[in-house]
Amino acid sequence: MLTDNGLRQAELLGRFWSKLLQHKAKEGRVHVFVSPMTRNMQTADPLVRHLNAGLVQSHRSESQDCRPATVPAIVDADLFEVPGL
Repeated sequence: MLTDNGLRQAELLGRFWSKLLQHKAKEGRVHVFVSPMTRNMQTADPLVRHLNAGLVQSHRSESQDCRPATVPAIVDADLFEVPGL
């Protein structure tokens, strides 16, 4: 589990990187891969939320009839931390 400080840092990370990646997300070119470790998923969550919120907002402003795209968050058990590295 992330500490309160870690959660704040993850939120700042999500805000910062979502601004930089939003244009690629709109093109469907962003996928977030995370390990099943709780701390890893907690760190990635704000980024995915901010990216998806931007896509929904963009979709509404363009007033299309189709469903807005989302940024997939893929949990991969083969991604893991190796102690000592």
